[in-house]
Amino acid sequence: MIAQACDLFHLCSDETHPQQSTFVFDCTGRRGERGSYRRVVPGAHVSTPLRGSQPSTEHYSKPVLLPSLQAFQVRILFLLGLPTNDANSTVQSLIELEHKKYGDTLQGDFIDTYNNLTHKGVMGYRWITQYCPHVRLVAKIDDDVFVDTFKLLHRFWPVLFVAKSRAIFCNVWHNNTMTILREGKWKVNEENLQHFKYFPWNYCSGMAVFITGDLIPFLYRAAFRTPFFWIDDVYLFGMLPDVVGNVTYYDIGFSKNMSLNNEEALKCMKTQGSTCPVVVTSSNLQLFPEMWDVTYEIHRSLWKFEATKVE
Repeated sequence: MIAQACDLFHLCSDETHPQQSTFVFDCTGRRGERGSYRRVVPGAHVSTPLRGSQPSTEHYSKPVLLPSLQAFQVRILFLLGLPTNDANSTVQSLIELEHKKYGDTLQGDFIDTYNNLTHKGVMGYRWITQYCPHVRLVAKIDDDVFVDTFKLLHRFWPVLFVAKSRAIFCNVWHNNTMTILREGKWKVNEENLQHFKYFPWNYCSGMAVFITGDLIPFLYRAAFRTPFFWIDDVYLFGMLPDVVGNVTYYDIGFSKNMSLNNEEALKCMKTQGSTCPVVVTSSNLQLFPEMWDVTYEIHRSLWKFEATKVE
């Protein structure tokens, strides 16, 4: 369907194709990680000072947590572009200091704006293709989203993700159901996708998307022959998979395990504990610490068991 996109969908322009972005800096070479992550690489699209805003991240250093994650070899990667309005490079200097301290950031040579999220996503595909070729699962998570990582890995991994290939797990918007908006935040110019009322591809709500690792190199290579489209959810999880072909979507969406109502999700976690079906929910900087604390209490007994077993 994309092969004739220049003529059919009028998507071609002078815009640089997203695969052409280069790294300003990345985290390769730190502790010799290259190619060593075989399970999960969560990638967060970051535009806020997320790490420093969560006082409860001190829980990550507790010994009881580590055995719970060691079996999955989880690696976190924060994706950034270049800061805007940074004439004195003040923000960039802070970013570089943080990178030196934590070594988990990947920065591209494009301005970090909402309209450049497609560049950021393809940059992530490129990095994983080059440095994590054996990864089993990639989780793309927005910076205003909370994921119960431990429920995801201990409960969903064995049931949903194992033995799957060329697969995407997300809230799926099916082809010819989502209206193409011609005004507002997600405006598509009239010259693009002419004569179409709905997007002609399946694609994902981008708040949290889980992709089997074998698919990532194909998605990255597809960006070389897919015209740029600024709405990243459509491009990264719709247009590119369509070019690749033979991709299976699994809907784990808003009617099942994802929520857009963070207060209702937190209430579910508090009242239903481990039986709460919510794995992914929208959140904010104020709610993150409380959500983490509740999650920690829910799963603490499991972590203690595993810590005893591993030791």
